[in-house]
Amino acid sequence: MFDVLGTRKTMRSPDFEAVDTATYQWLIQQLEQNEPVSWDLVCEMARKFNEMLLHGGTGGSEGFKASQGWLDKFKKRHGIKALSGQECVVSSDPTPVDLFQVDDNQ
Repeated sequence: MFDVLGTRKTMRSPDFEAVDTATYQWLIQQLEQNEPVSWDLVCEMARKFNEMLLHGGTGGSEGFKASQGWLDKFKKRHGIKALSGQECVVSSDPTPVDLFQVDDNQ
């Protein structure tokens, strides 16, 4: 009999979940709009989202740095292998559409 669960590694939730979610949603929006995105820009936007969340009191952290380790885990969590061969800068506006808007209909 095989011990499948004994050899399986599980992915725990990110330490900075709100930043991770905001960054991933922004990244998806950029890619859907065919905007070129670099890994440096992803880290920059993650830091900006952290600042926004920290000042808004909704999940940012003083200790967040968007380090290479964070980026590696971010890519692994979301199954991202590569963005594109281009390293171009897109708009650095940190507010993606509908990301922080409250739906009054709920």
